[in-house]
Formats: sequence, C-alpha cells, structure tokens
Amino acid sequence: MLNDKSLALVSSPAGAIQRYRHSKSYTQLQTTIIALAFTTLTAVTLPAFILVQPTYARESIMAIQRSIKNAAKTSSSSVDTLTEELADLEIARGMLDAKLTSDAGAIHKIENKIHSLRDKITKARENHAHVNRLVADAIKAKVVKLEIDVALLSAMYITEYPEVQIVEAQIRSLRLRHSQLQPRNSQVVLNEAIMRSLQTEIAELKVAKNRLSQQYTPQNPVVQYTDTQVHSLQKRLAMYQN
Repeated sequence: MLNDKSLALVSSPAGAIQRYRHSKSYTQLQTTIIALAFTTLTAVTLPAFILVQPTYARESIMAIQRSIKNAAKTSSSSVDTLTEELADLEIARGMLDAKLTSDAGAIHKIENKIHSLRDKITKARENHAHVNRLVADAIKAKVVKLEIDVALLSAMYITEYPEVQIVEAQIRSLRLRHSQLQPRNSQVVLNEAIMRSLQTEIAELKVAKNRLSQQYTPQNPVVQYTDTQVHSLQKRLAMYQN
C-alpha cells in the first residue's frame, strides 16, 4: 500500500528523476551536462569544481578527451579516404592519357573530380605536400606493377604489339605525373623501386622454373615459357642498370 507521501513522490517530477537517476541513460546525460559546464570553467573556478565534485570532474575530463580524440580520428579517417580517392583518380588520369587525347570528355570528367577532391582536402586543412607524397607513392606502386606487366607481355609479343605500346605509354604518363608531384629525385626513386621489383620477380620465377624442371623436361612448353619470362624480365632490368 502506498501512503499519500509515497504517491506524491511517485507522481512528482522529483520522484521521476529519483527513479531515472539510477539508469545508464541518466548517468550518460549527467556526464554530458557536466562536461558542457566544465568547458565554461575558468582557471579560477576549475580547481574549486574539482575539489567539490572530484568524481564528476574526472568523468567530465574523460568525456571531453574522448570527444576530442573521436573528432580527430574522424577527421584523419576522412582525409585518408579523400587521399586514396585522389590517388586512384590521378592514376586513372595517367592511364587514360595513353589512350585518349587531352580534350577527351572522360579526361575532363576525371580532372573535375580531382579538383573537387583537392578542394575538400584544402578545407580539411591537410598539408598538400604530405598528400602529394602519398599520391606519388601510389603512382610509384602502379608504375612498378606496369613494368612487370610490360616485361611479361614482351615474353609473348613483339615490342610493336599494340597492347605493349599502350602499357609503355601508360608508364611514361605516370612517370611524368610522379615527377610533377615529387620533382626531387623522382626518376631515381622510381628506377630503384622498379629494379627491386624486377629482381624479386626474376628470383621467384627462377624458383618456379627449378620446381617445374623436377617434373618436366626442358622441352616442355611450360618450362620454356617460364624461361622466356625470366629472360624478358632480365632484359627489362638491364635497361635500368645501364
């Protein structure tokens, strides 16, 4: 049975707050409100607040720190995504240069997207020099991959074959863009990365050839083709070593 006093407590706003204050939502709301108030404190009132409400002060500080960390993380993640998108577009632009003229609609479309992304990066107050380095690194990785591709294509086709010519043109276009983004030692950086990749590919194919030779004769087409690939890669490597 509830008496008049109990009924008054239950039906009153104060009673509702008393019941609500033990819930998780209430604790979160309480911490948020105190955190908001905490940010308005001055150097004079802050020590007094900490002395009077040490637990709430600690919770408020932690809430503010979490908010700052989350905001910084979100901002960093957003810029990273924009930079990745920019790198993909810069590479796509370089690849299209080998197939289309500069006034082609597809190239204009990509250029507009690139300008839009760079505007967003500027608004995010990100250092463009840092962004350019990341984009240049992505272009370098693509050039290295294309060097392997063109060497392996050359194991099947003559130099004048259209597909070989297109990949060579793509390499030239991307190398040019890399030098524009990173003028200092661009060619040296690219050549060193290319040589390392070619050497790795050659070593891996030699291991593959040795394993194949244990199962097949030297006249087997698979063994012969693997050997041709190794020679093609070695020829490409010699271009950069001379």
